[in-house]
Amino acid sequence: MSVTAVSTAPPSVSGPHPRGLRANPWLTLVAVAFGLFMVGLDGSVVSIANAEIARDLNASTAELARAVLLTPSRLPPVSRRPPRR
Repeated sequence: MSVTAVSTAPPSVSGPHPRGLRANPWLTLVAVAFGLFMVGLDGSVVSIANAEIARDLNASTAELARAVLLTPSRLPPVSRRPPRR
């Protein structure tokens, strides 16, 4: 019965960045945290804007939601491709 040693060390990689794109995990954390902050900020800005728009137009919440949901379907297409049939 023989025992074979197995190395757990990562293989050596030649080049300027041995860890590739994972060189700095803190940069990844900062980027994700900034993205989450921007999502939260966007949600609060839209929330405030919707309340102001509803007040200016004397619209109910249901009417405002319908306008927000249907507006993109009424906009012209951005691409130059002909519409599907």
